[in-house]
Amino acid sequence: LLDLAYGTSSLRREFIRLETGDIGNSGVRGFLSFSYQTAHNWRGAGGMKRYHVDAKFVKDWENGSKSGLVVTFTRPTSTYLRPPSMSQWNTQGVNFNYADTYKFGDTSYYGLVLHQRNSVIATAPQDIKFRHGLSLHVTPFFSHYWGFGNGGTTLNESSTYLGNQYAGQLNLPYSQNGVATAATIDTYEQDTGGLNTYGEWKTQHNTLQFGDMYSYMNAVEGSGFQIADFNGNIASPTGKSPVYTAYGQKLEQWDIHFLQQVNALYVSDTYKAFHDRLTLNAGFKEAMVSRKVTQLIPGATYNTGDNKAEPLPQLSMSFKITPHDQVFFDAYTAFRDPSAILTYVDTFNTSTGKMNRSHSSNLAAEYSIGEELGYRHTGLVNVSAALFNYNMTNRQISSTVFINGVATSASINAGGQTVRGAQFEASLRPWHHFSPYISGQYLHATMDNNFWNGTVMLPTAGKRAVKSPTFTGALGLSYDDGHFFGTYTMNYVGSQYSTFMNDEKVPSYFTANLSLGYRLPDLGFTKHPQIQINLINMGNGGYLSGVSGVTTNAKTATAIGGAKVAGSAPNYFVGSGFAGVLGFTTGF
Repeated sequence: LLDLAYGTSSLRREFIRLETGDIGNSGVRGFLSFSYQTAHNWRGAGGMKRYHVDAKFVKDWENGSKSGLVVTFTRPTSTYLRPPSMSQWNTQGVNFNYADTYKFGDTSYYGLVLHQRNSVIATAPQDIKFRHGLSLHVTPFFSHYWGFGNGGTTLNESSTYLGNQYAGQLNLPYSQNGVATAATIDTYEQDTGGLNTYGEWKTQHNTLQFGDMYSYMNAVEGSGFQIADFNGNIASPTGKSPVYTAYGQKLEQWDIHFLQQVNALYVSDTYKAFHDRLTLNAGFKEAMVSRKVTQLIPGATYNTGDNKAEPLPQLSMSFKITPHDQVFFDAYTAFRDPSAILTYVDTFNTSTGKMNRSHSSNLAAEYSIGEELGYRHTGLVNVSAALFNYNMTNRQISSTVFINGVATSASINAGGQTVRGAQFEASLRPWHHFSPYISGQYLHATMDNNFWNGTVMLPTAGKRAVKSPTFTGALGLSYDDGHFFGTYTMNYVGSQYSTFMNDEKVPSYFTANLSLGYRLPDLGFTKHPQIQINLINMGNGGYLSGVSGVTTNAKTATAIGGAKVAGSAPNYFVGSGFAGVLGFTTGF
């Protein structure tokens, strides 16, 4: 299969997949695919380049058992798009971004904000069948991630610190008046290996599963510096030419070693009755997580981490009222640890040596209990409707913070949160080749607690949760007569708050996309060729699409007790402008 696409912002994508079919009488078959994509940033200078490889092979055994091997490799390289604050967006709109030309001391130059995240992932699922409905499923897995994320900053030759220790008088190249422009080089390497094993026993009415998932992760992350020359160039974006202190130590913001072990024991049973009209499922998982984090920067707490054991029961049931109508109910639990490694370590201001953020003293995992009640209908019209309720403790809010120009992930413990809502979707089976679709969701998410901001408490109880639009919806219309095909979709996302005090929010927005294509008859060695054009985000030249960096309050707020808390501006993701992509696909 060959797939070629070209479009706006110099987009170019080539994809090829080769399938082996059955290899002799071995029972082995597989495929190998490769894709390459490049494009300019739709706003500002810079762009992206991505290589990707997929391979999968499976072996069928005579008794119905299967063996597989899946391997993927990805190398994406890109320059960041700069997230604006609300005032920056209102003033400059889509023109706010990293600078495309360099001036000495300009830390917003796009050449200093390169990002790369490489990955190799491999899994080898083994499904082994025995007699009497017994089977064993074993999946070893391994992943290796490595890369860098850079940002712009400045270094002073006479007032720079490694942690809380003075770095001495530095002799920096390309400096003026004792100051040099630098790139902050945040590098990381992460290895995860594990094994998911479960047994299954099927009888006439029951399916019983019991198993264990174990994983071990070893990660290192460092954040050094590299001096930019007078043209804004750095010798190596991966930090191979670092800055050293006057005492021979590598100048870094952090030097982290992160170890994690996860062990999850689980059991579940599915029971079917009344000719499979009734389905009941109950399960339980005990998830155990151990984390150990060390930070080697002078003045930082050397060893942090935690150990957790979380019980996770779940229950679901469904009943077919008629062959086309079904009601269902789900009740389940889930948990999530803080996702950002920097949550566990102290960080320091390289200009003063003072701690700008200490490691979190509240590392409790988010725990949620959810219920869902719904109805489904299949037929000429397919309908699904549901009511849902979630109660969360230690709600983990993912956010982005900038430390010396580098965008880093942060986890904020927002306390309790209650989420209630309803969702609905309906679609029509093709009628005269047309098929319409509609969906919508109402969401009412509120904070249950007041929020501690340092030593004062903000009155956030009852406020709307951040990143939670009240209304979202979509309309779609498809057409397909076997040759001509097309799809039109329109999406609506309601406004969403970006601060815990609800004093700033992302406005609501609409997007619309159109896809048109034609399937050609086979020609020569080509099989099922088709040509397609995609028009993305028609009629919208840029909009705020979500919250990148959450803050407690954007304007000055009054804490409980009367203390005044200065505002801090959130920043936002910018939705892409209009794009057109022309593609051609064929088998051979």
